[in-house]
Amino acid sequence: MNNTECCRRLTTRRKLVATLCGSSLISATGCLSFNSDKNSQTPQTNSEETQKEPPRIGLGADTFERFSGLEVVDGRLSPDTERHVTGTQCAALETGADGAWLHISLDEPMDFSNARLSCYLATDGTSAGKYLYANLSDKDGNRFRTRTVIRSHGELIQVDFAIVNPQVDNVAVDLENITRVSFRPGPRDQSGNEVVYLDSPNRVVAPDTAKVVFQFDDGNKTDYTEGLPYLSQYDYPAITYVNTNTIGDTGKLDQRQLQELKEKGTCLAPVDFVTVS
Repeated sequence: MNNTECCRRLTTRRKLVATLCGSSLISATGCLSFNSDKNSQTPQTNSEETQKEPPRIGLGADTFERFSGLEVVDGRLSPDTERHVTGTQCAALETGADGAWLHISLDEPMDFSNARLSCYLATDGTSAGKYLYANLSDKDGNRFRTRTVIRSHGELIQVDFAIVNPQVDNVAVDLENITRVSFRPGPRDQSGNEVVYLDSPNRVVAPDTAKVVFQFDDGNKTDYTEGLPYLSQYDYPAITYVNTNTIGDTGKLDQRQLQELKEKGTCLAPVDFVTVS
């Protein structure tokens, strides 16, 4: 297959999955960059513009519509207007071999005592399948550590963060008064840079009873033939990560199966992998 035909098939399949996924997948300018001699750097704006900006009182759809008040350590933050689920842009956090930190300080405390962090994420580079950490810090700087896995190349997919360490500093964290949220992509396995895309970080209420979500990689036909009957029988939620370049191939999900999975409650998450020979 020549490159033109490969691109045509990929575009068609991405549109197909986007149509099937429906609502389940749902500007500032300049950038923040790291300086090896400084812990953090904030965007340069004149005092008049800074005074006009509203305080950052929480997380949500407009979190990355402006970069003032954000801190970046050992990385670079820039706007990406090509992919976003809300507003006009998402945040592109570039990180190198030692990882990076993105700190969001809140002017008013947020209550995470019965809630967890959620965010739309995607990646370029080798971080797909790697961990993204997020610390919730109270006014005394005590940290509550959470973590998620980034599996999407290109498309922003909403994921929730799970608890890793509730007392990083061996002190109980005041979850009713969280004043800073910090994202950290881990160090790379190889040299070079990679980018993690973030949009619309938010607080989601934790259920009284813990729930299990099954995740299936690669868009295999067994998600439909073997997984779906059990998921339907026990009413388990599930996410199927679909390689949009292999829809309908031998052993892979086809259009009809994807449609039925969606109708029966499975969340479809498109993931693009393109092989160029």
